[in-house]
Amino acid sequence: MINSLGLQDSAILLMLHGEKNDGLVQFRRNESIFLQWLGRAKDNITIEGEDRIVDSLEKAFNEYLVAFSRMLILNETDSLFFIYYTQIKKSII
Repeated sequence: MINSLGLQDSAILLMLHGEKNDGLVQFRRNESIFLQWLGRAKDNITIEGEDRIVDSLEKAFNEYLVAFSRMLILNETDSLFFIYYTQIKKSII
């Protein structure tokens, strides 16, 4: 999961530096991988409290996707970087 998040972050940086199509393909590919691992985690709850952790992770990832979607509709470079540093980067740390 962590690896797919890192690759999604790299994909966003590609997009911010003008490689929008390549970045979007990489982002979506790794979004799918993250969701596969999240599904496995949800199906493999073995210790008390783990369900809350997985639910929290899912909620945070959904917020990350919302911030990413906001970034996609913007065209101004300054606004894109603002969304990245104030919403996206903050949500994956």
